[in-house]
Amino acid sequence: MILLFMEYRIMSIVYIAEAGAKLGVEDHCLVVQYTDGMKRTLPIETVESITLLTKVQISTSCMESCLRRGIPVSFFSKSGRYFGRLLSIGHVNSLSKYPRVSH
Repeated sequence: MILLFMEYRIMSIVYIAEAGAKLGVEDHCLVVQYTDGMKRTLPIETVESITLLTKVQISTSCMESCLRRGIPVSFFSKSGRYFGRLLSIGHVNSLSKYPRVSH
């Protein structure tokens, strides 16, 4: 008899659509601080991607954590215009990608 065990992890896609919200990390958790004082936390290990749908402040430590973990962060305007994406290129060897310049 063969038994197979599969672990399923529920991953979160985080959407933030409140202007003025602040996004950061504390103790391995993603922290969203809203303008009304409400604070929401989520274990960063469970975050698959983050979408910011308006002007949201994101801390440098949060960006670094997302890049290290391969969590893409997408930026949109309030009206839905796409601005860009923060995405890790950790899988690319940057030293071999570009030729070296000697002086």
